[in-house]
Amino acid sequence: MHKQTTNQHPYRRHFSEISWSVFFIVSAVVFMMTAGIGYASGNFTLLLIPAVFMLIWGISRFKSMHKMARLDAFQIPSYILSDFSRQYPGYGAAQLKQIEEGFKDYLALHLIKKQAYAMPSKSVDALWHLLLEKYAGFYAEMCQQLLGFQLYHYPHAEEVSAGEHRVHRLQLLHSWQVSCRLHGVKGLHPEQIPRLFQVDQNVAWSAGFIFQMTLIYALYDQFSIRDSGSNSSGCSSSTSGTASHSDSRDCSESSSSSDSSSSCSSCSSCGGGGGD
Repeated sequence: MHKQTTNQHPYRRHFSEISWSVFFIVSAVVFMMTAGIGYASGNFTLLLIPAVFMLIWGISRFKSMHKMARLDAFQIPSYILSDFSRQYPGYGAAQLKQIEEGFKDYLALHLIKKQAYAMPSKSVDALWHLLLEKYAGFYAEMCQQLLGFQLYHYPHAEEVSAGEHRVHRLQLLHSWQVSCRLHGVKGLHPEQIPRLFQVDQNVAWSAGFIFQMTLIYALYDQFSIRDSGSNSSGCSSSTSGTASHSDSRDCSESSSSSDSSSSCSSCSSCGGGGGD
């Protein structure tokens, strides 16, 4: 059985010492290669190339770090969580905190990589709906401050074409891969399940999702994607028109969630964040 991810600050971990080591190693290699070419040709102005490269990449990383730090510190106001608790009674403060953290994880996916993501949690999706429907002004300002763009929500129709269904399943795989990347776990062989995929089970959400690795294996197999080690939904998000989604069922092969007619996700998002 896989454990839930317990890292309380995955957004900080995303820019860990290892990540910075890669940055400096790549920069050093590019610098040495350019220096060698410059020495051989006598044109040392070529050294400006790695300097500009490191400057642009470094600025981009610092901007991403700043956005992640802001997201890490962000808390949904207590009056909104109280309203959520009134709509969905029976869930305590600890459970509401897990749902809030799941929502922040979903936002983080869009900061890491710009693409559409399926929402793999019914409880997090319920919080998302509340923000959209009752606190639209707060939601718009939150998106602008934390993401730098508006994250739009696109529910999936109950009846979809085979092509649309395939897209939905790919978006769910994207959510899994980038959630794994966020928490530093392997996509195909995780020691821990990313917490966004565990929220419903952990808070005992009514008709929530329970994910099994059989579904994940089936998604990797369907799209023939090799796991890189630490790569990278009831509803979905979008900044320009794509989406992500979720269902209420046990997301495992035994419940047919891993076949071509099911995807354990029913809304979509259009990713518009930014990676490092």
